[in-house]
Amino acid sequence: MLGRTCSSLFDVQYAFLDAKELLENISLKYEEIENNIICADEWQKSDVIYYPLEIEEKIISLTLAGRVGEIKSILDMLFEKNFRENNLSKNLKIIFLNELLATFIKVLNRCDSSIASTLELKQLFVTKEKQDLEAVFEEIAKKFFEISKIMDQNKKSHNEKLLEKILDFIHSNLYNSQMSISFVASQFDLSNSYFSFFFKEQTGMKFSDYIEKLRIEKACELLRKGKYNIDEVAKMVGYTNAHTFRRAFKKVIGILPSEFCERLREV
Repeated sequence: MLGRTCSSLFDVQYAFLDAKELLENISLKYEEIENNIICADEWQKSDVIYYPLEIEEKIISLTLAGRVGEIKSILDMLFEKNFRENNLSKNLKIIFLNELLATFIKVLNRCDSSIASTLELKQLFVTKEKQDLEAVFEEIAKKFFEISKIMDQNKKSHNEKLLEKILDFIHSNLYNSQMSISFVASQFDLSNSYFSFFFKEQTGMKFSDYIEKLRIEKACELLRKGKYNIDEVAKMVGYTNAHTFRRAFKKVIGILPSEFCERLREV
């Protein structure tokens, strides 16, 4: 069994579901198809609604995650399958649309009540009186997009607030020798791996690079004053190991701290 022809890697998952559904619905015996290849693109099933459970679960999870582009791709695929490829009667199209609406209600039930109140919800049920079912599909799709965009905005707002708190904590404890991913992550009940991912995603820098940059900038400021030697400055900016400090200094500034001090004396 072969699934549909795919134009992108994202669509491969649907090709698999096509092949799986085809295998479950085909009436031929195994012996009869053993030496044949049957393609989903060529197998036209009349009066069969295409809306597997796996697809519904993806729609729910992606909508709640605010991933608008992926939601659009799935809904476009469902439209093609049920309004173009499959020979569905009007009644079956109505059933499909009501199943999609049921999914929409499941999404609403998992959202904050304030989100549902922002949507202009009309009668959430498709009847035979509806003439343009394709327009109804578009209307339902727009509701999924609306919720997905709201969830995405809420996620960004939450991330911005969390990042602000994290940066405040880092700057308040920048020269603490215990400063590390685990030290900061534990303050916000985050795993080390998620914290690393989140910090890089939000700032564009690795946590270690960010800390090094700030500490070495402060070290340069202290060395310019000429009141402290290199080892003293290293401890003042949070390094317990002089070698680690020298290595970080060269990484950020491009020269060793001793060379930096020599150039200051020359000036």
